[in-house]
Order: sequence, then structure tokens, then C-alpha cells
Amino acid sequence: MGHYTSDLKKKKGSFSKGTAFLVASDSRDTHKTVPVILTFLGFKRHLSCKSGIEAWRLLKGEQVDFMISEWCLPDMDGLLLLKFMRVDDSFDNTPVILVVEEITREKVIRAGEAGVNAIIVKPVTINVLQEKLDEIYAVFDDPKSRQAEILMEEAKEFMLANKYDEALESFEKVLTIFESAEIYYNIGFIMVSQGKYDEALAAFRKATKINATYVAAYKMMAQIYQRLGRDKEAQDAFESAAELLMNQDMFDSAERIYQEIVKINPASVNVYNTLGILSRKRGDFRTAMSYYKKALKVNPEDENIYFNIGRLHMDMKEFDEGREAFRQALLLNPNFKEAKNMIRSLDMGLSL
Repeated sequence: MGHYTSDLKKKKGSFSKGTAFLVASDSRDTHKTVPVILTFLGFKRHLSCKSGIEAWRLLKGEQVDFMISEWCLPDMDGLLLLKFMRVDDSFDNTPVILVVEEITREKVIRAGEAGVNAIIVKPVTINVLQEKLDEIYAVFDDPKSRQAEILMEEAKEFMLANKYDEALESFEKVLTIFESAEIYYNIGFIMVSQGKYDEALAAFRKATKINATYVAAYKMMAQIYQRLGRDKEAQDAFESAAELLMNQDMFDSAERIYQEIVKINPASVNVYNTLGILSRKRGDFRTAMSYYKKALKVNPEDENIYFNIGRLHMDMKEFDEGREAFRQALLLNPNFKEAKNMIRSLDMGLSL
């Protein structure tokens, strides 16, 4: 919450001309026109990028007070980028406008649940952008919004001082004004500290319902399930967190969670297979092979594992061994198209 109040200073009923914008778009028109419009409106501080991952990097490394992003972006789309922002304390209240080719009811619902401030249908014009900026400012300037912001800051101060009862009271007051994944996450954290695990799980579930990409909430749920001896539910929650981290290319963090899953269920073939994939992507071929072999011990008739072993041998330039692994995959599944294609490619390469 503090990111907005510290960086967006309001003046004469509108955002300060010193507001720093980030424009994320790989559309030639949007990429060119939006910065020009912002300059015309008096906002001279703006950065541009052409992919979701680059936008996230800039958010982490530069001062950004306001995000204008295409819904459709390479690597990571604007909606997913928005969700990541809303679970990060630095950007949970940063205004975000999503730009779309066409609007649908489903898009409005999904964007609203993720915490978007406005949606603009192309083309972006001066009048439309000015109107959206005014509407967003009016919401931020609303007395209830200011009250909620004060209560959130108060609750965070109580949390830092380990005054959890007072913090809980402040968070519950905020819920009478608006709901957010962050609020429910903090309530869940307080409940854990008080040993109220059922209440904590309920709060974390609400956090993930509001924001399905809230990694920290899934991890907390998994840890609670472990304490309660509910291993299957713990594994499911850990897997949800790990998959989200994989989607963010945070492979090291994902691997640590998969290692926790192995402790819960040493016979989880999918986890060993995934750990092998992670190690292969990182270039650690020896470790990758050891994980694939563990997966085969659990299920020696999984054609996908043999296929991944073949891919690993290809990366290691061990083409004969790769061919044999692909052949094993085909023996288990004669209709395995990808394995057939890999053998065909090897045949073509050997014939050149």
C-alpha cells in the first residue's frame, strides 16, 4: 500500500506531473502512441518495454508509479503481470490500466478479480486515457480509500511490533471497505501465530480465490497441512506454488518446493521428472539424469521419462544414447509422436 502514497503525489485533483509511468506493449501503435499521449498530458516520466518479463524486471529495478500494459504480451501476459504485482507489497496498490483489442464480459471479470484499475479498448486516444486517469484518481482520492490505506499501514505497523490482536482488528476494519488477497493472507498469518489453523486455512483459501497466483498463500497452506498430518493436501498446495514459480521462471525457488514434496511423498514420479527437467534447464545434466532414474524406479513404464532422458542425451551430444531412450519411449507408446519425430530428426542428421 505504501508504494502509492510515497511515489504518487496528487496535485489539483489529478496525478502529479512527476508520476512515473511504465508502458508495456509489443504493439507498434500502442508502444508509440501512449508515451506521446502521456507527454502531451504533461507526464514526461515514462519507461517502455515490449514483454511481460521485461516489464517485471523494470518494476523491480526502477521507480514505477503507474502501469499501462497490453493484455497480450510476449513471455507473460498483462493479466498475469498484474496478478504478480498485486501479491508484491511494493506494487499491491500501483494503478494499472490494461489495453485490449476487444472487451468481453469474461475479460472484465478476470481483470477485476486480479485488481485492475481500468481497461481501455484500442485505439488509445488522448480523451480516453485522460478520462481513465481522472476516474482512477477519483477512486484513490475517495475518503473511504484513504481510510482503508491508513488502516492498512496501521495494521502493518502492528504486525511489525508483533501486536497481532490489534493488527487483526485493523485488517477486519479494512474488509468492511474492500477485500484483497493481501488482507486475507495477513489474517491467515496472524491465525497461524495463534495456533488457529482452521481459521488460517480459511483465510489463505480466500486469498488464493481472489488471486490464484498468490504463491506465498499456497506455501503457507502446505505448511499448515503438514503440521496437521494432511500430507496429500500439503502436496497439492506445494505443487500449486511450485507450478506458479515455474511459470515465472523462478526455477531455483520451484526446485526447493519440489524437494519438500519429495519429503512428503518419495514415490511421486511426477516430482522427480519435474526436478529432472529443472536440472536440465539449468545445465546440471548429471543431477537431471539422477532424478530421471529415480522417476524410472517409481514407474519404469512411463514413456515421458524415457523421452526426457532422450532429450537430456541430446543436450549432452550423446546421440546414440538419445536414440535408444526415444526407442524405449516408442516401445511403451507406439503412438508417441514426439519420440518418432526425434528419431526421424536423428536419422536425417546422420544421413547428412
